[in-house]
Amino acid sequence: AKMRIKSEHAQSIREPFPYDDKVIGVEHLMAVILYCNFTQLSYEFSRTFRRIKKGETDDEVVKRHREYARWARLLREVVWRFGTNIEDSRVSSFYHGISNQ
Repeated sequence: AKMRIKSEHAQSIREPFPYDDKVIGVEHLMAVILYCNFTQLSYEFSRTFRRIKKGETDDEVVKRHREYARWARLLREVVWRFGTNIEDSRVSSFYHGISNQ
């Protein structure tokens, strides 16, 4: 993963954050709140990034993801602008997609 993120391709897609201010906006804050606080919604959102049935084409995945594309952009911008590289963090554990059931 470290090699991938440092690759020329990965660096080329990391466009600069389109806003100059250092204060998170309402639209971006709402995107984070919706993702973090609504489990079923977050689950449905995450499903749009991968194939969910055998034989599903890339076009079908893209078509399904279109419904969530703006939300995905907002979350990406929040992470790039306000996030911390895990290498620079004092956090030693990282949890993602953990169910409490």
